[in-house]
Amino acid sequence: MNHPTRRRFAAFTLLLAAGLGACGRDDPAQTAIRTATERLGALTAEGGRISPFAGDRRAGFQQVIDAVKQFTDAASPGAASAANLLTSRGLAGIADLDAASAADHQRTALNMLTGVRAQLNIYSSRSASAAAAASFDPAPQLKALDDQIAAIERASAAKKAEKAAAERQRADLLKAADALAAQAKQLRDQANALRRQAADVSATRGLELTEQSAKLSRQADDLDRQAAYKHADADQLAPLIAGLKTEIDSFTTQRSLTEGRKSEVATRGDLAKQEAAEGRAAAAEAASAISRLVGEIAAFRTGDVAAAGGRAATGYRNALAAAKKSLKDADSERSAAQLAVGSVLQSSADLAADQWRGHQAFAALLTLLAQTTPALPDAAKFQADAAAANEAAEAALKEARDFYTQAIDAYGAVKDRNETVQARVERIKGILKNLGEGSYNAPIAAAPAAGGDTAPAPATGGAPAPAGDPEAAVRAMLDQYHEAMRKGDLVAAMQFMKAESPSGKSTLEAMAAVGKASLDLDKACQAKFGKPLSAVAASGPMGSGPVGAMADGMTAELKRTGADYDIAISGNSGLATPRNPGPTDTPNDLILEGGKWLIFFPDAKAAAVAPMLPMLKPLGDVLASLARDVESGKIASEQAFNAQLMQRMAPIMMKLMQEQGMPQPGGG
Repeated sequence: MNHPTRRRFAAFTLLLAAGLGACGRDDPAQTAIRTATERLGALTAEGGRISPFAGDRRAGFQQVIDAVKQFTDAASPGAASAANLLTSRGLAGIADLDAASAADHQRTALNMLTGVRAQLNIYSSRSASAAAAASFDPAPQLKALDDQIAAIERASAAKKAEKAAAERQRADLLKAADALAAQAKQLRDQANALRRQAADVSATRGLELTEQSAKLSRQADDLDRQAAYKHADADQLAPLIAGLKTEIDSFTTQRSLTEGRKSEVATRGDLAKQEAAEGRAAAAEAASAISRLVGEIAAFRTGDVAAAGGRAATGYRNALAAAKKSLKDADSERSAAQLAVGSVLQSSADLAADQWRGHQAFAALLTLLAQTTPALPDAAKFQADAAAANEAAEAALKEARDFYTQAIDAYGAVKDRNETVQARVERIKGILKNLGEGSYNAPIAAAPAAGGDTAPAPATGGAPAPAGDPEAAVRAMLDQYHEAMRKGDLVAAMQFMKAESPSGKSTLEAMAAVGKASLDLDKACQAKFGKPLSAVAASGPMGSGPVGAMADGMTAELKRTGADYDIAISGNSGLATPRNPGPTDTPNDLILEGGKWLIFFPDAKAAAVAPMLPMLKPLGDVLASLARDVESGKIASEQAFNAQLMQRMAPIMMKLMQEQGMPQPGGG
């Protein structure tokens, strides 16, 4: 590994060796300086046999310091200058070890932010499901059902009255028919009696009786006809009465079914209350976890991170003082002394820039937590802590700028500046420009691999990136990745991503599919309603929630290019951290594989997504179906959209609760 710190040490060693000729050949100071120089070269020069253990290197640098300690105030200016130069480099070497430790801690702190964001996703999701459940009010539906029952009862009562009237009319007709039939029978009986009498009387009298009998028979026949008509009219009422009975029975069935729906609505209301309570409890648990994790991160930052950074800063201050003392004593070694001053100032600036980056990332997370809706219990504390972190970031940024500016001046004073020194100056100018734009494109150093790396520096520096510059390669890869995402080409986008395991790849593909569906829905909302998805969803009962946060995050990602990241590279791995991160953003791990840089998706991140995995595919299906319905005009208003969003999301929330073993409403 061609480490920039090693290049700085090597350049210093060559300049120092060139100035040793001014010392006496047999002088004890010369012997000590030569020994210390050789030891320093073994620790820093290319190809040296270097212990992979920081403790051994620390001891080696301390031996360099101890070897020349008694000669830092030597009478010979050349000896004193060389001794102070060696002391400066030894102190800087130890400081670099502390800076590397601080950088490792910074990386750990950045990775810890992912856990907070995972809990925040759970908090937003469960809060949204609780809000959706709590928004269900059974009262309007119960009132509507009561109104239906009342209408059914009124209609049933009217039909019952109509049936009763028809039954009375039929009964009257039958009664009248019976009366007429009785009169007809009476007349026939009289007629029959007259015919019998006619047989026993004279012919004249018999004829009279016969005529009277015939007349009575005719009257009886007329009464029978009237009775038959009455029966016919009564028979015509029978189907009407039967139909009315059927209608009345139907009303009875409708009332029973409506009563059943009332019971269902009341049960749904109870279930919604239970779901809302469970969602709020889960959200509260996530909020508690967020506060705990943020506290752990804050303690880690003020503890291990700050301690290592403080040791490194103190070491660099002492190294700078020794280098400046050497510069004061220097004559022939002035270039070496001036180079040492610039190198220490540059390392100090790198350290401050890394600290600024850490403060900034923590402040961005705290600001996100402070602005989360619904508000977290510790929102006010997060806001105050974010202000403090931003203040610390501003102080670190100012310190980095000051040190970089001083380093440029120091390098500018080096006599006979070679291409390497000039390249450092140009590199620092580039970093200063980026700092002015709110970014820092220098990597956080990691501990060196066992087997031959020298003390790592906390950031880059030195020569400009050559043709195979990894940072440039990463930015080019990110450009291509974002272009594929803008086109919605997930197959192409996945070519720039590498999962740690097959299960991680499945998770990654599920996340990508949901992301695309979210983007499609966002575009549909923009075209139909003139608003982004998050704004449309925010007006509904679910609020913006995880769907809106995802849309905002994906929309922000669409606008990015490779230049919108702070790139940190160490060997075959690194980090790409979005500037001004959105609600769903986390630093992207990088990995070099097959000569190409890829976005690495470790199993640790997959595990953080695991609680949400059961809902990813159904969520993607819901978002895709909503996008189609908005585009086709089937969903024509924001109100209809939010009603459909809540209706289609509810089963997903319930399924997620079931698969995570959460208590189900009604004991399900």
